[in-house]
Amino acid sequence: MGRSNGSKRNRREEEDDDDDELESAEMKWLTHRQASAGKRQKAMDDEVAPTSKPGNSKNENDSSAPQKKISNIDEGPQDSPTDANSPEKDTIDKKKLKKQRQKERQKEKKQRQREKKDQKATDDEVVSTSKSENSKNENDSSAPQKKMANDDDGPQNSPKNEKSPEEEKIEKMKLKKQRQKERQKVKKAEAALAAEKKKENRKKEAAKALETKQRREQEKKKKVKERQPQQGFVTLAKGVKYQDLTLGKGLPVQDRKKVRVSYTLRSKSHTTGKILDSSANFPFRLGKGEVIKGWDIGLEGMKVGGVRRLVVPPQAGYGNKDIGAGIGADLYFQIDLLHVAP
Repeated sequence: MGRSNGSKRNRREEEDDDDDELESAEMKWLTHRQASAGKRQKAMDDEVAPTSKPGNSKNENDSSAPQKKISNIDEGPQDSPTDANSPEKDTIDKKKLKKQRQKERQKEKKQRQREKKDQKATDDEVVSTSKSENSKNENDSSAPQKKMANDDDGPQNSPKNEKSPEEEKIEKMKLKKQRQKERQKVKKAEAALAAEKKKENRKKEAAKALETKQRREQEKKKKVKERQPQQGFVTLAKGVKYQDLTLGKGLPVQDRKKVRVSYTLRSKSHTTGKILDSSANFPFRLGKGEVIKGWDIGLEGMKVGGVRRLVVPPQAGYGNKDIGAGIGADLYFQIDLLHVAP
């Protein structure tokens, strides 16, 4: 803005100097015109005196020569001597010149206004073209530099291509804001992608946790099912039958290992039959024939803490021997496993 105000001031000073020079030139012209008019008048006066004498025909024929000579002195408009010497004519000429100068100044002023409008329109076009080019070259950061280099190679003297420092500053600020907006868009896109990935990971983790929970529940149910006693009796070798009332959690019985049990022997039934024998602490070795065959077969798989019922037929017990239940009767045992030797 400082540069433009200074240029306007200089232009006005130059216009004032031009007006002064024009006015001085006009004054010189008027002075010259008055002098030439005076000379013409004097020559005409001198010529009138000889032509009035009789017999002077030669001078009458030559009376037009001084007039031609006088007319050649001034190339401007031929005015009458009376008009050239009148002050009113000078005043009128001055007014005309003044009006003519005013008209010329008005024309110059209108011309300057047109130039300013053209300059403004050109600047607006340059700004709009720069915006469009920046929008096209969003991903190419070198495009503005190339454009500036091409502008520098072009004509430097045309005022339409020149840009003021304020316009360049505004363009730089616009480019900076545009880049900031682009960076913000990139950051938002990255944040959205990160949020989506995080959401997907959470879903996967939740599905995995649910699957693990279901698998653990199934395993737990399976273990509980294994610990629950079987419904009804299971038949083994030689007709021996067993039913677990309680599943143990300790060491399992092993062949040839020493064990301790407590048991009750009844006839006809495990609950209402007559008690034939019992013991709270009975040690023996499994599989060595220290007890009846029905125990060696029926106690396999028991664990310490378990309670099992056995139905032992005569062929796996005492045979045809009557031990109080009758000859050939089944024996009903309820056995608690107390200890297994390691």
